[in-house]
Amino acid sequence: MRKVHRDLPVLFEPHGFQIVEHKFEGDRNKVNESIFNVANGYIGLRGFFEEGTNAESDRTTMLNGVYEYFDYHHIWQRPGFPGKYHAIVGQADPVDVQVFLDGERASAENSQEYSRTLDMRDDTLVRKFVYTTQSGKSAELVFTRFAHQREKHLLVTSVQVNCRSAMSVRIVSTLSMPAGSTTGKAEIGSSSGKIYEAGTAHARGGTRSVTYSTLRSGFKIVCAVAERANAARKNTLRKESAAATYSAALGEGESVRLDRFIVYGTDREFDPLRETAEQMAETFAERGYDALYDGNVSAWREFWKDSDVCIDGDELIQQGIRYGIFNIYQSVGRDGITNISANGLTGTAYSGHYFWDTEIFMEPMLLYTHPELTKKLIEYRYNILDKARERAREMEHPGALYAWNSTNGEECGHVFEAVTAQYHINADVGYSIYKYYEATQDEEFLFDKCAEILLETSMCLSHRGNFIERKGGKFCLNVVCGPDEYNPIVDNNLYTNMLTRLLFKFTLETMEKLRSKRPAQYEALVKKCHYSDGEFARLRRAADNMYLAWDEENEMYMQDDNFLSKDPIDIESIPPEKLPLLVTLHPLNLWRYKVCKQADIVLLTFLRHEEFTPEMRKKIFDTYEPLTIHDSSLSSSIHSIVACDIGYYGEAYGYLKQAARMDLDNVNKNTYFGLHAACMGACWMMLVNGYAGLRIYDGKMHFKPYCDEKWKRYTFRLKFRGSALEIGVTPQETVYRLTAGAPLTIEHCGECFVLENERVMENKQ
Repeated sequence: MRKVHRDLPVLFEPHGFQIVEHKFEGDRNKVNESIFNVANGYIGLRGFFEEGTNAESDRTTMLNGVYEYFDYHHIWQRPGFPGKYHAIVGQADPVDVQVFLDGERASAENSQEYSRTLDMRDDTLVRKFVYTTQSGKSAELVFTRFAHQREKHLLVTSVQVNCRSAMSVRIVSTLSMPAGSTTGKAEIGSSSGKIYEAGTAHARGGTRSVTYSTLRSGFKIVCAVAERANAARKNTLRKESAAATYSAALGEGESVRLDRFIVYGTDREFDPLRETAEQMAETFAERGYDALYDGNVSAWREFWKDSDVCIDGDELIQQGIRYGIFNIYQSVGRDGITNISANGLTGTAYSGHYFWDTEIFMEPMLLYTHPELTKKLIEYRYNILDKARERAREMEHPGALYAWNSTNGEECGHVFEAVTAQYHINADVGYSIYKYYEATQDEEFLFDKCAEILLETSMCLSHRGNFIERKGGKFCLNVVCGPDEYNPIVDNNLYTNMLTRLLFKFTLETMEKLRSKRPAQYEALVKKCHYSDGEFARLRRAADNMYLAWDEENEMYMQDDNFLSKDPIDIESIPPEKLPLLVTLHPLNLWRYKVCKQADIVLLTFLRHEEFTPEMRKKIFDTYEPLTIHDSSLSSSIHSIVACDIGYYGEAYGYLKQAARMDLDNVNKNTYFGLHAACMGACWMMLVNGYAGLRIYDGKMHFKPYCDEKWKRYTFRLKFRGSALEIGVTPQETVYRLTAGAPLTIEHCGECFVLENERVMENKQ
């Protein structure tokens, strides 16, 4: 692996289920705001301080799927270039709370005994510090927050002041209309600074609310807060804000506490808007902090029961793996309307857009632990299928072409060579459906929603490619970009072609099943998608004659037709300040070099493991790994998985550490923008697909377990075709235990057996 990625400093002391900060450091504040986030798939709150700070800060609260439009300013508006883009926007600040002790504003920046702890067992963020006034009086302040996992509209916070001296305490809680946003991309688009049309602020008793709407996308949004405190309250209502002041005179050892129950929603869910949110907030307040906290803990316990990966003997990796699993669950949309952004719900660098990252890096963990969530993510693709059809027409294709980066299905990518050219997005969606059906055998969902996606995406790709005489009449996909964005506009990217072949074959198999079992539904769907016998024949011919780039001299598959003929470059000689190359080299210089951002052919040897011999997988890794600079946060995890497969365990651990602690240790120096969600999803994959060697093909699970020499044991759980099992791996053996469902056929290091209860197998390297 690259020298620049080795021996990076550990920024957080390893704890199995906790991320702990013992000292406030202003220069790390914005990075740590990303780290100490709380979210529930709908609401996302960065870890900014309630009282604010003088350090650089990104005080953003996000709602998954809520966005505003901005115009692109293209110097040359060419056909197919999107005229506008949409981006997630900051919402009303839900935690603007100031505490005054004897009239002095308390701040963590001028405090003692500071700590901040994110407990991943129950998604609770607790920040404590002691503030001493100029007169020498002191009090401990405790701020707590969590996003409720069963109540998607609910965020709960509290502030408690524990007086160590007699003093007056005043807490001011303010709810204001959101300000403008910095989401507009200055180099390509614009934002006037005015995103929202302000509605009204409202106050009634212990409940306040603000309503507002986006100017162009038309979302009507409400934020309502119901509060409970053991202090006198006074409301202050202004045009665009509603505040409450709580006052108390306390003696030494006495406390005041303010519990806050915050509800967000849009007119997509609430009608009437304000009244629904206020009533909901009041209802939550009546249930009380403790009951809601217990419900949230219960939800997290249920999640961890199926999803946890336990490593005995390596707290550094244990913390990183759990942090990744934790953040994927925090970020996943669970309603069939929303998805997972590239930053999750921790930042706006990727505008809240969803990418292929979901299908390839985030869904696997969910598929084999909580398959119902993967189903919801596929439903999202179904619900934006009409937008994909529109995009296909814009690009003069039949069928449907999914947007490369989008929230609502409309293409937002303006760098066409590395965005629109990534036609593999259609094949990635098809791959996701293929793996979902393989794991669940959910035929009803396959027929009712997935079949239509398969037909439309297949038609698009079958006409995007062609049968090229000079390639022996093989089906070729020319002028595309694979996942390796440093090599765009290539012919026959192997990743794209091989996954497209799988898409075509699976589409044909699915339609044959549908025709046999539901002939009327088959006929209706074929008519709706404008399929003729000729269209099906084209799919069959393309699937049977897919061109796969091959290097005769080295007897090896190639990433594309031309990569190995490019100019050589010594990537170890590239200084860190030149990274990422995307922003330091002219595209023509970057594209001519034999360098990968991420070697998508290495990724392919994992996804389609069964199509490569062990010798071929090793040869590909040995060829492409030295040419890969790992500028992408997606790269190191895949290299760890494949390194395990070919027995390069030292390299596998190095990449595991880099990927598992990508954001905790700010490896790429850009965590302040938000977390790398795909890398978070891959944390689970590195253990299960990497070290345990899980591959699924031929209808069964295949394992080739390895336990790192530093580890005593690791365990994880899986769900497959209605059954559940627990796997425990030590350096010597692997224990498979069926915990629910029917027996399963499993292959362990090449030996097949039927798991009916428990089986102990010897590990073989």
